[in-house]
Amino acid sequence: MEGLTFQAGRKLEEEKWRGLTLEEHVNEMIENNDLTVKEAIKQVARLRELRKQEVYKAYHIDVNKN
Repeated sequence: MEGLTFQAGRKLEEEKWRGLTLEEHVNEMIENNDLTVKEAIKQVARLRELRKQEVYKAYHIDVNKN
């Protein structure tokens, strides 16, 4: 992303995860960035401008209902 403005870089990053569910996004962060689940949830919440609790619930609780 070198040479991109902050907003352009953020927009590009957003396009990468726009089609992912929260669970998929957390799993991608874990796999691609060698993060723990806790760290990945925090990063996904920051990127999507959500509360960590919302991402945690989607990842741990909503997924396990099926």
